Amino acid sequence: MPVTMTVRLYKGSASVISRTSPCSVYSADLVTFEESSIAYDHHDAEGFIRLNGLRLRNCAARNGRRAPAVSPPA
Repeated sequence: MPVTMTVRLYKGSASVISRTSPCSVYSADLVTFEESSIAYDHHDAEGFIRLNGLRLRNCAARNGRRAPAVSPPA
């Protein structure tokens, strides 16, 4: 598996500047929110936001602060 790397050496430290491999799992289609063959659906984030908000509301209640009311999902 040939891998090509560019490394910068400076004052005793090494930093990877670039790397390429024919077996890479990176795909530009997967890391963009723009239109692509695998488009990101913004509705997927709603459940995560609701779940993360639950954690924050519980933390606020535990610390004696009033958590704002949350409306149920539509």
